[in-house]
Amino acid sequence: MICRNCGSEIPEGKLYCQFCGEEVQLVPEYSSVDMQRLKKRLEMEELEREERARRMEAEAREQKKRMKPWMRVLCVLMIAVIALALSASAWYLIRRQNLHNAAYLEKEAQRAASEGRTDDALAYLDQAIEVKEDHSADLSLKKAALLVSANRLPEAVDLLEVLHVEYDSSERVLRALLDTLDQAGENQRAAELVRRSKSEAILRDYAVFLAEPPKMSLINGNTYAFGTMLSMTAEGEGVIYYTKDGSVPDERSYRYVEPILLDTGTNRIKAVYINTKGVASRVTASVYNVKNAVV
Repeated sequence: MICRNCGSEIPEGKLYCQFCGEEVQLVPEYSSVDMQRLKKRLEMEELEREERARRMEAEAREQKKRMKPWMRVLCVLMIAVIALALSASAWYLIRRQNLHNAAYLEKEAQRAASEGRTDDALAYLDQAIEVKEDHSADLSLKKAALLVSANRLPEAVDLLEVLHVEYDSSERVLRALLDTLDQAGENQRAAELVRRSKSEAILRDYAVFLAEPPKMSLINGNTYAFGTMLSMTAEGEGVIYYTKDGSVPDERSYRYVEPILLDTGTNRIKAVYINTKGVASRVTASVYNVKNAVV
């Protein structure tokens, strides 16, 4: 046969030109016998291809049937492991991202606190404080409130004192510290903070912590006649304690309830005022000389 495209000789039985790849075309000079043989050959080749395809499909089905049960289980397990690994990786990535999200950490802290997991809640808040960009006192105040609710007052006081140094102009921090000191029974420290405060609102709202020294009705250092009475006063609700021998007064000393009669000679009176919060004032000290009684 001759290639219609390039004119090359095509060996008998070939369907394509080995030089140019052109499909074999039957030329007119071929006999009808050759045409029939070619047609039959093509049909046989097609049947052979179909038969090979059927055999391969049958072999694949048979191979699948012969697969052992444990191999099927193994395949299922492998698929499950791969799915689990992908899920774990996704969870880890999301978790890692959330651990740098202050809002997420704060929400987790609230959830942990509501479930009674105080240590977990504190850990979340510490992480949130670390990653938060604005560095405000809000999260630290929430941590202090959580410590107070868990009755861990010393830790709350320590945290709030650090915040008070860092945010010395923050009235919110000072109020939280004063309230916590009150609950912890450390009212003397609270009183010192109130006295040093320049905020009129703090001085007004926490006036109960203030304890001003007692005032004496007589002038210190003067000489008085026998029978002179000494009165003492103090602002607020509390108790005045005094001594007559110059020692420092405390709750074991004389309790002032009414004016006292000064003794003849030198009277060294010292008095302290202790308010209802247990806060002691500075000591007031006075010396009075009393003349002998006229005989």
